[in-house]
Amino acid sequence: MRTLFARLYDVLGRNDLSVPIVVCAYLIGFQTPILSIMMHWSDLHGSYAAGWPVFIAAVVLFFRSYRQSRPTTNLSPFWLILLAALSLLSCVALLTHTQVVLYILLIPMLYSALACFLGWAQLRPFVMPLAVLGTVIPFWDYLGWPLQLVTNAVVKALCRLHGVDIQIQGWLVHLKGVGTFNMVNGTAGLRYLIPLLALSLILGSFRFRRWHARLALFLGALFLAAVMNWVRVYLSVLGLNSSGMESLLWRYGDALGWGLAALALIPLAMVAFSLGRPATVMAAVRRAARRREAISPGRSALARRYLVTLACLSCLLAPIISAISASAAPVKLAPVYVKGEPNWHPSFAEIKNGWVPQLNNADKLSRQHWFVLDNTSGGPLKLPQEFVSAYIAIYRGYRLDDHLTQDIDSLYHTDQWQLDEPFTLDGKAHSYSGVVLERKDSGRKVYVAMGFHIAGHWSPTADRAELNRIFSLVTGRPEMALIAVSVDCDGCTDWKAKLRAAADSISQRATAELDGDSSAD
Repeated sequence: MRTLFARLYDVLGRNDLSVPIVVCAYLIGFQTPILSIMMHWSDLHGSYAAGWPVFIAAVVLFFRSYRQSRPTTNLSPFWLILLAALSLLSCVALLTHTQVVLYILLIPMLYSALACFLGWAQLRPFVMPLAVLGTVIPFWDYLGWPLQLVTNAVVKALCRLHGVDIQIQGWLVHLKGVGTFNMVNGTAGLRYLIPLLALSLILGSFRFRRWHARLALFLGALFLAAVMNWVRVYLSVLGLNSSGMESLLWRYGDALGWGLAALALIPLAMVAFSLGRPATVMAAVRRAARRREAISPGRSALARRYLVTLACLSCLLAPIISAISASAAPVKLAPVYVKGEPNWHPSFAEIKNGWVPQLNNADKLSRQHWFVLDNTSGGPLKLPQEFVSAYIAIYRGYRLDDHLTQDIDSLYHTDQWQLDEPFTLDGKAHSYSGVVLERKDSGRKVYVAMGFHIAGHWSPTADRAELNRIFSLVTGRPEMALIAVSVDCDGCTDWKAKLRAAADSISQRATAELDGDSSAD
């Protein structure tokens, strides 16, 4: 028996398995956000379509740095303090469903766990591979709206120089006398921004040794990507305005985007190859690693290693326990109805050829329809000509695959409907943003008003809804709801009054149910 323990001690002393064990614990503890990230990478038409190639490039850089530096165990227990703080933040983020915080903490958590065993000096060569991997973490979606506001302002200013009458409301662009189009469908700038940033970091890791030079190259790539995105949107708008919504630049928007991204890469590559030189790992790091390899750990060193490993495992596995406890949050919503309107009658089937949004991945989706049956004249009953539809999509947490404010892009089937114009609507209790949809086959118009109820706060537009997500950290209410109401009255002139009455009644009832207030009855 003593011989068996002696052999076990010899194996554990000469072969440090702490780092592989910690990496496995990291993958287990953060499996929920990691699987979500992989889903984003597998969407070839999404903003993170370059995720898998960038991941492979990061792995290659990681093994290159490992081969050059050959790090060995150098316990730094001080990093446990940072790791414990980040683990606590991760648990809070999981309990409050703030997915963006989890995405931001993924790379720092891994870095802190590795630093506990390798130290800062040996981890410096691995900063660039982790930074390359960080470019395809989907927290960029939460920066999409501020970047979109900047793009809107620049494009509007450029269009005014050419006399183009343009109105931008969120993702919708209205060209007066031409038509309205959805900017997200053809101008998803993140799809081209992310690969450009990743390539700038890869060039910086190969060609520059100084960190300020790598940072300058990265910031230059960020600026060029923003400028190219402005140029791409501007050219698309000019093409649509001059061709009457039949521009080839819009139809082949992906080709235009990738072409401009390739043009932006040319000056970056010229700067990297003309001013930089091949970067290698510092010789001091290799000498220190060789000295530590020659030292055989004693029993006290092994005991410290085991304690640090156990502490890291506790910090890395704590998030999965929080995820299990947070996954049981209920979703509630009682049936809503049009209150105070005696002529509206419920329809127990979807209205034929009516407006139906494309809302996916919601934890709960309420669909309800009404029609007008007015028989006050005493004459024979006629087929109804006025309809109301309400769709309420509720999301339990902030998961990017169920991103609420992006579902506004799917409020209509593009093969059946086309956008006519956006509008705003002021109700008694809430204000709404809206669009006029026109059916392609018949020209029949439907008027849709919508709003967002997030963390107990109402927002008529997607940008204000994004800001209201901050309140969930204070209120502890991560639920989100998109409330969309449509009126189909076949060319009626008082559609705004009808839409306002229906939207007020439905939104007040729905928000009262979500807030747990029964006084709305």
